[in-house]
Amino acid sequence: MTNLSAKEPEKMVKLCSGYEMPTLGLGNWTLTGQVCEDAVYAALKSGYRLIDTAKYYGNESEVGKAISRAISDGICKREEIFITTKLVPWSSNPDADIDDSIRQLGLTYIDLCLLHQHGSSSGDDAVYKAMIRAAKD
Repeated sequence: MTNLSAKEPEKMVKLCSGYEMPTLGLGNWTLTGQVCEDAVYAALKSGYRLIDTAKYYGNESEVGKAISRAISDGICKREEIFITTKLVPWSSNPDADIDDSIRQLGLTYIDLCLLHQHGSSSGDDAVYKAMIRAAKD
């Protein structure tokens, strides 16, 4: 990986919420265990500031460990990192899933929470309403 901080500043996109999100990030779909943790840490060390995960990937705790280690090592601050995770539409308790994602990541908030994929109308509605509640909190 190249060191992004040695180049021009990372490009950002302004979301309709008013927050800015980096346009370049690391996705972690197939990464697990120590490989996941090391990849996220290396990405943060190289200057990446957008990290993407999902409840379905089963690697939120590894992503969280890497973030914690990078912050402890002085590589970045929490407010400099944009964390995205996703929820599944078949969740029986999306509010608890959001809280669990925050806990697994070891964070106090998630920057962007998405519906991972379309499910049933009722499932999508329940997850969407939980995300609205979480954003207000």
